[in-house]
Amino acid sequence: MLDQRISNWLNRAVDFHGHLGPFVTLGVRLGLAGLRETRTRSNSNKLHVTVTLENRLPFSCTVDGIQIVTGCTIGNKRLKIKHGKSMAVAFQIQGAESIRVMVNKVALDDLKRRVLFQCLTSDELRKVALDVASMSEKRLFTIS
Repeated sequence: MLDQRISNWLNRAVDFHGHLGPFVTLGVRLGLAGLRETRTRSNSNKLHVTVTLENRLPFSCTVDGIQIVTGCTIGNKRLKIKHGKSMAVAFQIQGAESIRVMVNKVALDDLKRRVLFQCLTSDELRKVALDVASMSEKRLFTIS
C-alpha cells in the first residue's frame, strides 16, 4: 500500500508535470528524503538544491518532482542542474552542512532497464511509477 504522504505529493506532481511517470516519482521521493534529512519544510527560502543527472528525457522529469516537493525552482534560483551519469541531489541549508541523496546504481540501472529499452504504455509506466513510490528508501538511496 502506498504511503498517503507520498500519494498526496504524487498528485501534486502529476498536476504540475502532466502525468505520473517513474522519474517524476523518483524526484518526489528524492525531495521528501532531502527535506527530512535537512529538517526543513517545503518552500523554505533557506534551502538550495543541486541536482546531478543525465539532463535529458526521461531523467529530467526527476527535476519536476524535486521542484514540487522542495519549492526550489530554476526560476527562484534555488535549484541548479548539473550533468552527470549518476543521479544525486545535494540539499543545502544556508550555514549548515550539505546533505547528499544519491540514487543507488542498482536501482537506477533497474529503472533504466524497465523504462528506456521498452515501448511502455501509459498504464505500464504508471505501474513502474507506483513501484518506485512504494520501494524502500534503503533500496533507492544512499544518504550522506
